[in-house]
Amino acid sequence: MSNAYAYGTAECAPAIDWHMKNQILKDHFLHPRRMGEVDEPTGRALVKSDTCSDLVRMTVRIDGDGIVADIRTQVYGCGYAIAGASFFNEFALGKLASEVAGATMDAVIESLGEVPPGSRGCVALAPAAFKKIYRAADGGA
Repeated sequence: MSNAYAYGTAECAPAIDWHMKNQILKDHFLHPRRMGEVDEPTGRALVKSDTCSDLVRMTVRIDGDGIVADIRTQVYGCGYAIAGASFFNEFALGKLASEVAGATMDAVIESLGEVPPGSRGCVALAPAAFKKIYRAADGGA
């Protein structure tokens, strides 16, 4: 998977860029943040949607104080997967990794505003990748 991102997998929610009603997600789709790979990551994960072919690969660098010092994702998926990953990257950066890993998907979506029910799984891929990284760093707990 390259540093680029793609969108438009047929299995995902049909709404993409110009149809997104949520302006936060639309902005993150049109101007994704923190895409690519972290140099010298302390953790990495790849997650695939259970309902479509969307993929999110995340790399993270957590400093000695447990702060998310850098986070980047690579996404192959629909507009909601791209926008959700971009939003999550900004959400997590600079926070305690334990705080980010403990955030529920409902809390992340609440900070976003309205997300169509059929697109919640796409938005949830980046938080799932982060939780996978955090669990691995925490000895699988």
